[in-house]
Amino acid sequence: LDEVYNAHKTYLARPVGNLVLKGRRAPTKVWEVPARRAAAPLNQVKSFDLHRLGFQLFQERRFREARPMFSEVGFSLKLQPGTPDGPSQHCVSLCDRYIREPPPEDWDGSEFMTKK
Repeated sequence: LDEVYNAHKTYLARPVGNLVLKGRRAPTKVWEVPARRAAAPLNQVKSFDLHRLGFQLFQERRFREARPMFSEVGFSLKLQPGTPDGPSQHCVSLCDRYIREPPPEDWDGSEFMTKK
């Protein structure tokens, strides 16, 4: 597992979520890995690093601190005007929801998927 976790040192990688897929009970950590780190544009590398830090804060229930990081990543990775970065936008939405209505105390950072 350490090899997978440390893959971001070689590849451009960011966590998308700890997803409990429909019909499953255990979460699966899902990562986006678009390129080798050395081949990626510097802006994308910095954005993915910030997303990873925001995700760590999110997992620690520090939603108010994580939200602006995801928002900055979304702004930085916008492909075209009007085309948001999906993963960071989703994390902003989750932060907003959990700021208004915190998850249960035993929350493990997982998100339950209702569709395949």
